[in-house]
Order: sequence, then structure tokens, then C-alpha cells
Amino acid sequence: MRPACSRFLVLASVLCCSSPIAVAQQPIPDGTPSYVQFADSIREFPYYASPERILKIKRGLAQIERCMSKSQIQSLLGTPDFGQVSYGPKGPGERWLGSSWTYYLSMRSTSVNENDSTVQVCCRRPKTEPLKGVLPI
Repeated sequence: MRPACSRFLVLASVLCCSSPIAVAQQPIPDGTPSYVQFADSIREFPYYASPERILKIKRGLAQIERCMSKSQIQSLLGTPDFGQVSYGPKGPGERWLGSSWTYYLSMRSTSVNENDSTVQVCCRRPKTEPLKGVLPI
């Protein structure tokens, strides 16, 4: 085989094989607001979720099970305050690991504060993104 032909085949193989992998690594949009959108929606601090929302979240937490889909979780807890995607491990092989949803029951300010009452739902990466873990209030 001539060198020009072999270079073309290698390039074609790399292009054809890398495309499906890159697509598989992309997060699946779930329509949740970003943290910035959530923070911008707060009119005053401290922020407190409505009593109805807090009750729905607390009741829903008791019913959450492993491997639930995002739509099942959302029907139990309601729409999250914000969602974000997670990547890792850090470095050249970094890939999409999953996503997490955060529900704030109270928030003192937009500064990071571990004492704010939150519920975080972590989902892993498969197509249905089943529940991986819940960090309770």
C-alpha cells in the first residue's frame, strides 16, 4: 500500500471511531436551571423554600429508592432548584460521570455554606440515569 493511502485510512479510522465515543460522553440535558439562574431568582436572603415545597421534599425523600429515573425523582421531590453535570477523573481521560440536582430548603447567601439545608440527588451516567445516592437534609 502506498504511504498516502495508509495515512488516509488511519485518519478515516480515527474520525469514524472517535465520533460515537464523543457523542456518548456528552451529558443528556434535563432542563434543570443552572445555579446562576437559581441564585438570580432569589429576591432576598436568607432564602427559605415554601412550607409546601419543604413538605413535598421531605415526604418524597422517604420514598426514593436506588435506580429511580430522574422523572420518578422529580415527581416525588418536584423540580430541583438547580442541576449540574459532573466530570472526572481530572486529567486527559476526563469524561462525563453523571449529574446532580440540588434542592435548597434554606440558604443564607450566595456564598458557599455547608450549613445551608439542602438535599442533593446524584445520578450516574447511563441513558436512564438511575439514582446513585441521596444526601439528606
